Amino acid sequence: MVSRSGFGGISHLAQRFVKALQPNGPMVEDEAALCQMLSTQELVLYRRLNRTDRAHAVANMVSMSVSLDALKYEAGDEVWNEASVEPALGQADLVVAAAMHDVGKSAANLSTVGRVLATIVIALTGRRRAAGWARSGRIGLYADHPRLGAEMLQAAGAHAVVVAWASEHHQPRERSLFAAPIRAALDQADQA
Repeated sequence: MVSRSGFGGISHLAQRFVKALQPNGPMVEDEAALCQMLSTQELVLYRRLNRTDRAHAVANMVSMSVSLDALKYEAGDEVWNEASVEPALGQADLVVAAAMHDVGKSAANLSTVGRVLATIVIALTGRRRAAGWARSGRIGLYADHPRLGAEMLQAAGAHAVVVAWASEHHQPRERSLFAAPIRAALDQADQA
């Protein structure tokens, strides 16, 4: 769930903070499966993520795979709303989108404490204002990670759905390019 500040709710943020303090990285087998799904250029971006973000990406991949299986997803126009960029996509594209949506965070290069501080600043000032600081500091880069990630993924030749989810994952559902069931699955995966 996306809060008014554009980040997840307090519970989601608290869970992510606790996970960031744990020494564990992603499950080796699941990470290997994700790496096989990524193009060479996407893999370069994935490797730039810190341990915690890689673990989050892998958890998102697993969650999205389960959600799509539960939806008995069939590729087609119903996946996209009328504002869609591209109507045809496959399950693998959605799984990669779920995994890679936070890749723009690597541009900020913030520690766990830095991310907590950035999240507080963004919550107090709003994502747009904080993102406007992108040229002058890492908090701005962190706030602007959806746009930065979308640009990075587009430059890497990622599928349009991967770029779209990176760009819009902090936007309200009513502004989504994705049909409601797919958007709900992507949002649920982000809670992993």
